Parts: sequence; C-alpha cells; structure tokens
Amino acid sequence: MEQADRSTLKGYFRKGCIPTEEQFAELIDSVPNIVEDGQVKLAAGSWNFYPETGKPLCIALSDAAGKPAVWTVSLSGKKELVLRNGRGEIVLALDQNGKETRSEDPEYDEPEGEYFIFPADKKWHDVKKILPKNAAFGAYQIFACIPVYGRVRMKQTNVTAYHYGVMSCSMKSSRKHWWGWCGKVKLRWYYSEHILHLQVRSKQRKATRFIHLRLI
Repeated sequence: MEQADRSTLKGYFRKGCIPTEEQFAELIDSVPNIVEDGQVKLAAGSWNFYPETGKPLCIALSDAAGKPAVWTVSLSGKKELVLRNGRGEIVLALDQNGKETRSEDPEYDEPEGEYFIFPADKKWHDVKKILPKNAAFGAYQIFACIPVYGRVRMKQTNVTAYHYGVMSCSMKSSRKHWWGWCGKVKLRWYYSEHILHLQVRSKQRKATRFIHLRLI
C-alpha cells in the first residue's frame, strides 16, 4: 500500500467526509505497532529500542532508502552487542564484561568462492556474465538463501549450473522441478545480446531482507 503523509491522512477525517475501510487501513499502517514493529523512544535522555515480540533486537544501517544494510547492530541471546558488515559477517562482538571478539580472530576459515548480497525484490540480478570468448565450458556450485536474523534454521537452495558455450546450459537442484522452483529463491540462465547471464531472484518481495549467495 502506498504511504500517505499527514496532510492526506487528515483530509480523510475532515468535517463531512466518511473515511473508507482502505483509508482507515492507511491510518493504522502509518502508526508503528509495538508488537509487530518494535519501538524506539526517548527516555531519561537516551534512545531506547525495543524489538518485535519474541524476536531479537536488530538495527540495520543503510546509506539510502531501499538499499542493502551497510552495517547491522544486534543483540545476541547472551546480551552481546554484535556488529555485522554488509556481507552479514560478524566484525565485532562485545559481551557485558567488555570482552571483545573480532573478525580477525582465527576461529573460522574463509569459505572459497565469491560472495554476493542482492535485495529480495522479486527482480532478476546478475551473478555472473559469460562472454562468447570465455564460454568454452563452465561449471559452478551455488549456495543461496534469504536469512532471517534470529532464526537458526533457514531454507537453502543448492544448485549445480554448467554451460557449453553460450547456447547450451543447464541447472540441477533438489529445489528445481518440472513445474518450477520451491524454496525462497530461483535461478536461471539468460541469454541476451551475445552474453550468457547467470541470474538469481527472490520468489517474494521482502523489503527488509536480502539474498545471500556464494558462487564456487
């Protein structure tokens, strides 16, 4: 639903006007709901942030409206302050005693391959472009999902994609069927203007979520 400003909302309730069901819905949607949206307020000289009911607190920082988060600040179940970069990787974690855990600590090996983040906007995004001169043969392993912060389990899509030249290509996945794709994301080969494109998109439009994809 398209958002309305205060002047438009006031116009629905002027003397002699009878608001419609849709106009009441616009008014309700214009007000934050503590249960669904959490809350932020100024109290005792500081800003207090409240998460959605039953969910962890997570604040995304973007450089423009509709753009992927550049930084994400959240609270873990152990009340740690966690800072993630734009790739969803933990850069810094700080517990209640001031103990730090930084990304340079040698706890995990960096996985192989290229890592991508795309908006879950139900639009096709290029993962890889293959030019005719480089199109003799190619095979790729793809791991894609749309994480929801605070949830341990998520539906992951694993795909093996390969091509011979730019005109012969195929994909294999347990989520790909004759009738289409199941899961949260879908992939395809797309040929246009002598270039073969490996593309991904979300099956639904989720304004605050993103596709995380690793290409090996």
